[in-house]
This record gives sequence, structure tokens and C-alpha cells, in this order.
Amino acid sequence: SARDLPGLALAVVDEESDVSYFDCTGEPGFGGRTTTDLPRDVDATLLDDRAVCWAPPTRLYESAFYGNPVAGRDAAVVDALQLSLVEAAHLASRGAVGLDPEAVCERGRTVEGERFDRRLAVYRQLRDGGVVPKTGYKFGADFRTYDDVPSVEELPHSEALVRVVEPDHTFHPRELALDVRLAGGVRKRMTFALAERDVHGWVTVDRLTP
Repeated sequence: SARDLPGLALAVVDEESDVSYFDCTGEPGFGGRTTTDLPRDVDATLLDDRAVCWAPPTRLYESAFYGNPVAGRDAAVVDALQLSLVEAAHLASRGAVGLDPEAVCERGRTVEGERFDRRLAVYRQLRDGGVVPKTGYKFGADFRTYDDVPSVEELPHSEALVRVVEPDHTFHPRELALDVRLAGGVRKRMTFALAERDVHGWVTVDRLTP
């Protein structure tokens, strides 16, 4: 299972009998340095699969990298921020947006099932550790992460991909190898968060070159 991987070195043989080697550790490798001064009770609306934050303070996006801007007629002015349900649930629980946290979580469970609670637990731990998580969808992961976001205009490349799995998740060797190779192909490390309603641990898998 996933919780048994730290400390192991794995050899995965593909269909052409080529062998790839992987090292598994229990260290996520994050070095979060992003500080966030959250606003209070910003007006927001909960939609079917996301939330919209109206007239948000500039720092919510520019410094803290929450949401995706929605511009009005003046493209330089952000009239609203589109928030994922995970972002909205986190901000609501901190009192930053005027939404009921449990209502957002219920909407998230309707959309994603139990997976929502696992992803939210990981998101919260990352944010609390000064790490900025954003969607990792285009990389086939739950999140891509940034250790330090001085501002969106100075946004660095993300350092890691995070995939959320249950602690007793069993990896198929090919599945694990593909995740790690994809992360390496875009110059990121592959980290798995072991979570239920809380985060129970981390597994980082690196490819070894003999």
C-alpha cells in the first residue's frame, strides 16, 4: 500500500523489458515561504461547481495567488475571482469570504464525492505550511505547488506535482512509473499525499539513474 512505500527502492519492468528504478521517501520536500494576509468576509457567491468572489482585494490574487481573475470592460481591473470549491472551502473556513464553510464542503462532496474531503485536507496543510497549491489538472495531478510566490507577476515555475490518494491505496507499478516520469518530464518532483479527512503522510518518488 502507499503507506508502506517510504524507504523502498523499486524496479519497474516495462513491456519491452526495460527497467526503471525509483526511490521512495516519506519527505514531501516542500519549503513553503509564502505569507498571506487574508481579508475578512469578502462578498462571494456559491455556484454549482465553483464560487465567485466579488470585488476582491488585490492581494488575494496578486500576492496569495487564490482564484482566477475575471476582468470587466477594463482588463486591468479585476472585478471578481473565480474560486475552485477547494479554494472556496478553505477561505470560508478562515472567514476570508462570506460563505458558509459547510455549505461549500457539501457542494464539493456533491461534485467530487469523498475525494473532496481528502483534497481539501491536503490543500489546507499545504497552505498552512506556506506552500501555494494550484490545480495540477493539465499534468494529471491534483495540485501543482509553489514554495514561494512573491507576486503573480514574478511567479516562478511550480516545483512539485501532488496527487492525493488514500493511505491504503495500492499502486500499479506502471501507474506509479508514469506519474514519476511525467513529473520529471516537466521538471517537477512527484509527491503523493496520503489522506482521508486528515493528511496521514507523504510519499515522494524520484527516478534513479544507475
